[in-house]
Amino acid sequence: MTEAQSRVDSRTEAAGNPVATAAGGRTAEQVVTAATGNVAATYGLDAGSLKVGAPADLLVLDAPIGSTARDAFEALRIGDIPAVACVVTEGELRVSRSRNTPPPNRGVTCRTR
Repeated sequence: MTEAQSRVDSRTEAAGNPVATAAGGRTAEQVVTAATGNVAATYGLDAGSLKVGAPADLLVLDAPIGSTARDAFEALRIGDIPAVACVVTEGELRVSRSRNTPPPNRGVTCRTR
């Protein structure tokens, strides 16, 4: 498959998808990538990717309870708000359950050293 065919296929797949429509035909995965690592690289930030020695900033998402989605990306594709399972910044657990999103389908256990 050529790159052009791939772009057409992903736009066709995105038709009728609220996230893709709002994001100019991009998939949920493409939107998350653009909003994290690509932005960090553009601005020369030591963030936006998981690597040894980088700041431990992590957002764990899942499909919300009651959704037909299997994971956060599928939840975005069907128009559900993903559940925030936990937030870690600078290596510290900041949120273990969001008050602003539905609970996640799967439980998350956070441990500190």
